Formats: sequence, C-alpha cells, structure tokens
Amino acid sequence: MKPSNKKEIIIGMLWHSVASGNLGVVALTLSQMAIVSNAARLANIQVRIKVFGWALDGAMKAAPGFERVEYIPINVKSLLLPGSQLRQQLSTCDLVLDVGEGDSFSDIYGFKRLLYLCLSKKIVTANATSLVLSPQTLGPFASKLNERMACWALSDATRVFARDPMSMDWAKNHVSHGRISEAIDMAFCLPFDAQNKVAAPALRIGINVSALLYFGGYGGGNSLGLTLNYKDLTHRLVEWAQAIPHAEVWLIPHVMSSDIGEEDDPTAAHEVQKLYPQVKIAGPFSGPSDAKSFISGMNFFTGGRMHACIGAFSSGVPTVPLAYSRKFNGLFRSLEYPVLVDCRTMNIDEAMAVIKDAFARRNEVALQVAHGVALANSKLQVYRDAVLDLIRKAAQ
Repeated sequence: MKPSNKKEIIIGMLWHSVASGNLGVVALTLSQMAIVSNAARLANIQVRIKVFGWALDGAMKAAPGFERVEYIPINVKSLLLPGSQLRQQLSTCDLVLDVGEGDSFSDIYGFKRLLYLCLSKKIVTANATSLVLSPQTLGPFASKLNERMACWALSDATRVFARDPMSMDWAKNHVSHGRISEAIDMAFCLPFDAQNKVAAPALRIGINVSALLYFGGYGGGNSLGLTLNYKDLTHRLVEWAQAIPHAEVWLIPHVMSSDIGEEDDPTAAHEVQKLYPQVKIAGPFSGPSDAKSFISGMNFFTGGRMHACIGAFSSGVPTVPLAYSRKFNGLFRSLEYPVLVDCRTMNIDEAMAVIKDAFARRNEVALQVAHGVALANSKLQVYRDAVLDLIRKAAQ
C-alpha cells in the first residue's frame, strides 16, 4: 500500500452538530464520526475532525462522545463575510463531508435555509477542497429557481450520496457530473444499549409527538400540506393506546428547542399530557444514543420525527412512521418496509387503521423490520467504502 504523504488530515463535517436540540442531527454526527474513525483506522491515517453547524441555542448540552471535538458555529454573518472564522476554518480542511442536517437540502423548510446550505457548499469548493454530500435527502423543490440554485451548489461536488431512491432519481436528473450513489441514512449505525423488553411488566407503546406537526407546521397554517389534523390524530392515538390492556404509554420527544416553540417536542408532549395525565413523558436524554436505547425498550412505536422512527426501527421495534414529506416514503420504501402512514394523503381513520393493523401484527412486522435493518447495513457499506477511499486520497 502506498504510504501516506500526510501524518494527519483534517476532515470537516459540515451541517452536523454536537448539541443540537434535534437529536436526529446529533445522531448523524455521531454516526459519521464512527464511520470516519473506522475508515481512518483501516487506512492507517490520523484524522482530526472539525464540526461545522448552526450556532447552538443551549437547548442541549454536548452529547457524550464530543468532548474533544472542535465545533465551529455557523451564522448568517459568517457565511457572507469574507475572512470570517467559518471560511478560514473550512479552508484548513482536506476533505469536507456535508450531511445537510439530513433533510435541509430542500425548500420544504423555506428559501433562506436552502440558500445558506448552497452558499456553504460553494465556499468549500472555491478553496478546491473535496466536497462530499453524505447520505441525505435531495429535494423536493417546489420552486424551479430553488432547484436551479441546488444544481449550481452541487456542480463541483466530488461525490453526492442520496439516502433514498427518490433522492437518487432527482440526482440522476439534475447532477450533471454524474458522481452520484445511493446509500442510506447514517443513523442506522448509531450505537445504543438494547433494553430487555421481556422483563418489562407492561406492554410499552412509544409515541413521538412531533411539535412541528402538532402545532400546525411553521406559522401554524398547515405549511406542510397535511391531509389530516395531526393534533386530532395524536389524541385518537393516545386514547387507543391507553385502552389496550396492560399498556404503558410513553411520549418520547426527539427535537428540543429553547427558542422555537413550534419545534419543541417536550412542549407538545406536555400539552398532550394535560389532556391524558396517565401518559408518561420520556427524557430528558443525554443524546441520541440515550434516546435510542430507551426507544429500544418499546414493544411498539409510532412517530412524526423521522430519526425517532429510525431509532426505533434500527433497534428492532415494530414501527409505524407518520410521514409528512417524501423523505419518509423514499427511505422506508428502499428498505422494502410497507408499514407507513402518509399524512399528506390519508385521513385520520385511514391512519388509525394502519397503526391498529401494525400493532395487531407486530410480531410479523418485527420480521419485516429485521429484513429492513439488514438491507440498511448493506446500503450503508457503499458509503463506508467511499469514505475509506476518500480519506486515502486526501492523505496523498
């Protein structure tokens, strides 16, 4: 094997976070670090990691595993000003892995967020640094102008990884250089401590109440275009779960926000608990692995946050995702998993029918989950192999 020309390389992890209130973003960061560390070991190359993400809002402390990681905050000024600390730090990187917070490379969350993500990519490639889009959702784009901006942002990327077939189809049609591959969400490899369900005295039903959906989307006006009233669905779901003999109903937050109430899952959970005092609220968690460990103790799970569903699914729990965007549909379809509520096409009765049927067949559904987890591990290997190759090239 050709010896490395560098004793150490610096890898930038862009649009990741060490302490975001969104445990899904932190889960992606921990998983990315595990993939990078393993690749560095195989390549016999020392790596130093710099994490670049939004300035932290204080909703969470840094999760375990990030004690020695350098974190460079991103804000609008740092993106726009030449010579900012952000730009200087990005220029020191030999390789930048950009996860786009998992699903932010889209205009579903508004034009500004997409603009910032696109601008950051061009800052990286302007320095001739290798930019890799780690497995993430690509699109959708309601605006053709936004879509053209997204294509411009990816034009100089070294590699682009889609985390589902729908994103891959978009990339095939819009990424001109063709350096694209399909993988899967990195959070499937997030480590956790499996809980013993057999020893539990009750049947544990976990429900993740997404505050974003519960409070009506951004601005409270059904900005996500749901065909059902998610708040009413949540109440029906809790009433159904509480009526099950020997059931223990847990509300499990997965996104915490100290300054944006419509994003704060604990706020939504406490609103539900006011109506149904017997439900229990899980947490607070020290990080995503802690949350996943707790979720692994459920006998059945349903939720509106995709990474909460991934945490349940990847720990073997029969799961019903409540989809509000195509990122759900594409991901679980790629795992040949047919159990899903589409909140953009179904009404409440149809959604409850899917949930009740999955619960009644939960042993069978658990086998479908196991099959999906095996597929996920296979799909993720494509990205693991690429990271190993990219690290070797960056060290030359």
